[in-house]
Amino acid sequence: MGGVILDLDMEKCKEAFRTKAGMTSIDEYIDTFHQRGFWGDLEAGRIGADEFFRRSIALSAPGTTVDTVMDCFREFIEGVSPDKVAFLNELSGSYPLYLLSNTNPVAMQVCKDLFRKVDFDPERIFTGMFLSFEMKMLKPSPEIYRAAIKGIGLPPEEILFIDDSHANVEAACREGITAVYYEPGSDLRAVTLSALRNK
Repeated sequence: MGGVILDLDMEKCKEAFRTKAGMTSIDEYIDTFHQRGFWGDLEAGRIGADEFFRRSIALSAPGTTVDTVMDCFREFIEGVSPDKVAFLNELSGSYPLYLLSNTNPVAMQVCKDLFRKVDFDPERIFTGMFLSFEMKMLKPSPEIYRAAIKGIGLPPEEILFIDDSHANVEAACREGITAVYYEPGSDLRAVTLSALRNK
């Protein structure tokens, strides 16, 4: 989801945590593709949102609140472009679409607010969603791809997977899935339609 459907700004998020929350150690926990420490635990479903907020506040300046942490987190997710919304709506009329994402309950709450603003309804567009924090597994582990393949119910070679991480693409390929790398900021429609023509 992040980096493909959603536009992200990692540096803006980290700067917000440093300046608004006083969390000087933020670089230890997040990078472009994978989260570490308690951030990684949140994405893997090992801790919930309440524990995430507790640990964030403990690492932040005095006076930091849950609202402060949420404000900082919102800087991570810039939004989804209307062009992508239109394309995914169009594509869902011809193909069953599934979402496989390393994500967490805090990010999903932020996403719901953003999606409402652009009339993007994941429940309608996606036939199914495989979310790391619910599955308690993360890309690029082979288990998460195997679980998605089983959940979709198709042979892996009939599935097209698009991701903005080379490691995630390579891991999907090892499970027999046709996988394509997406460069954030490029034309999702062009990348997807080219991949479909080549399948």
